[in-house]
Amino acid sequence: MNDKYVYPDSDVLQNKFDVKNQDKLERLERMLTGRRLIELFKDPLEGQFDLNHLQRIHSYIFQDIYEWAGELRTVNITKGNYFALHNVMVPYFEEHVTVPLHEEKFLEGVSGKSDLAQRMAIYFDHVNAAHPFREGNGRAQREFFRTLALRHGFQLDWSKASQEEMIESSKQALAKMDPTGLEEILYRCMYRV
Repeated sequence: MNDKYVYPDSDVLQNKFDVKNQDKLERLERMLTGRRLIELFKDPLEGQFDLNHLQRIHSYIFQDIYEWAGELRTVNITKGNYFALHNVMVPYFEEHVTVPLHEEKFLEGVSGKSDLAQRMAIYFDHVNAAHPFREGNGRAQREFFRTLALRHGFQLDWSKASQEEMIESSKQALAKMDPTGLEEILYRCMYRV
């Protein structure tokens, strides 16, 4: 696969620091994005919960490390057995996230934590299926949904779910069209503010 995002003859993503060692890049990325996520925790980016809003969140989180932060990927990617096509993600996102979420008035009609977790899990699965960025989809979508939860008076504490659990629940939702695992995670991570 020809991937313009990586260094030649490498799987390491091109970055602003020209770090070509994957372990070093991951440590640097965690540090820099962690700082930006703390800033967003204090001052979330408001938006219309559409693809542009998600792009702005991604851009903010990854602005220090990648030139392409916030830009939609232009290559197909695979994650395990999942294959994400770049040329269908925008219409997919529009059809499965933007339009229905706006029709539901950003989940205005939900009644309580359980209902909110259930509805958000469905959208979380669709955002994950779109996988619009070359890297950093998980962090961007978690912040996107944390911001949505805040509209309903809830905070999401993602530390209550392991990365492995998030990945496994996302795989289950994609493979079997069953977001129950995501719903359980969202419910557990959600608390009233």
